[in-house]
Amino acid sequence: MAPPIPFASVPGMGTPILLGTDGLCSGEHYVLSLDTPVTIGRSSACEISLQKLPRFMALDEDARVGLTDFFAISRQHLRLRISGSIAHLENLSAAGTWCDGARFDKGKQVDLAKGAVLLRIGPSESFQLMLLERGEFERIMAKTRPMQLATTRLSPPSATQPTVTPPAATPPPRL
Repeated sequence: MAPPIPFASVPGMGTPILLGTDGLCSGEHYVLSLDTPVTIGRSSACEISLQKLPRFMALDEDARVGLTDFFAISRQHLRLRISGSIAHLENLSAAGTWCDGARFDKGKQVDLAKGAVLLRIGPSESFQLMLLERGEFERIMAKTRPMQLATTRLSPPSATQPTVTPPAATPPPRL
């Protein structure tokens, strides 16, 4: 049996999870720390870097150059931060970001206690952002492969709110 994964939960509501649903990020998942900004984009400096996704890394240089959808995503496209059940979304791209099918160009707040939201950056990269109870989280973990955040810029744990990091990523399957 795998060791338990540390959990930073919103009391009575669950743990913030970002699950890749479409594109290169499909099947990847991230356990988010509360009150810690996370940037998503093409840049390797982003906490969630599309360049570091196993599906991207498995491509040869010619295949990478041909990914027009990939280059429609900004180096730093979206910043998100979870405070309690509220997700603070900040679009960093001139191309915009979508939340539940509606484009937004600046900032947006959504209450995850009301349910999951679908985020899209660029034409094809989609994520579902949600709060999950431990049992639901473990069920999803069994179906997906954990992915490390790209950097270690995350805040150290405080006495009141622990920082959560995902388990070590497994190497991508050989094609």
